[in-house]
Amino acid sequence: MAFDNLIGKEFKDFVLGEKLGESAAGPVFSARNIYSRKPFFAKVSEYVPGKAHPLLKEYNLIQHLHCKGRIISVPRVHYFEEQDNYCVLIMDDVQNTVGRDATGQEITLPIETVLEIASDCVLTLRRIHGMGVIHADLKPTSIVQVAPDSFQIAHFGSSEFFVGGAHEHLEMKVDKNMKGDIRYSSVHTHEQLTRSRRDDLEMLGYVLVKLFKGRLPWDDLIDALNKKSASEMTVDCDGHAIAVSDMNKQVWELKKNTKPEDLCKGMPEVFVKYMEHVRKLGFKDKPSYEEFRVSFQRA
Repeated sequence: MAFDNLIGKEFKDFVLGEKLGESAAGPVFSARNIYSRKPFFAKVSEYVPGKAHPLLKEYNLIQHLHCKGRIISVPRVHYFEEQDNYCVLIMDDVQNTVGRDATGQEITLPIETVLEIASDCVLTLRRIHGMGVIHADLKPTSIVQVAPDSFQIAHFGSSEFFVGGAHEHLEMKVDKNMKGDIRYSSVHTHEQLTRSRRDDLEMLGYVLVKLFKGRLPWDDLIDALNKKSASEMTVDCDGHAIAVSDMNKQVWELKKNTKPEDLCKGMPEVFVKYMEHVRKLGFKDKPSYEEFRVSFQRA
């Protein structure tokens, strides 16, 4: 479906600007309020009658976090519409992501900034998890700098509820629908097990290492592998049968065998302790958010 003709198209009080790239749902655009000229961010996907739309799901989930959870460290959504075969979601401008310069090139950050990001994001995840939601796709472009020392977590297209209608934690099962960036996926996600709070915290750890070092131990492997390799069957240490591609299997093996002290070499000791903690968490365990939020602040 062609989306290039959407530049300049109006949706209520908003007009779409230049195309910025792609998301899992479809293209993303800059946007402006027609009256205030304030900048916003737009996600667009094809509208298919009778089909559940991921942008509507994302809109409702973020509204849940804001209206019920009052979580200000998540960008607001301002409008959702289905029009002329398109779905459009208008949200706060989230272009100022961490780890990139003005031209969009990846850069490394000083450890002081990485510690600030760590502290802010652990607190935000605690609040998001407190509303029964996991992010499930953390990466550097998910973290937005809104002030010199203030950061938000954005992009909830892959997010899910980890609690059921009775406010009970969902049970773990094999989930073959692996989502998200393989570079930052948790070890358990590679094993295609249902994601929970521990997976968000582990993903954040990999993001923090990437922001400081610029590389993760498995980056070269990912870059070298054919991403279209055929699926295989393997069994994890607990006897769960899991279907993984050749790339997923190799990255999984390297990731699970990389010790926290090697992963975080050259970083403050708190990062090693953090990774040790999140990797030891059980499926339903509650992470020690406050302990590490404070530790990151004091490091």
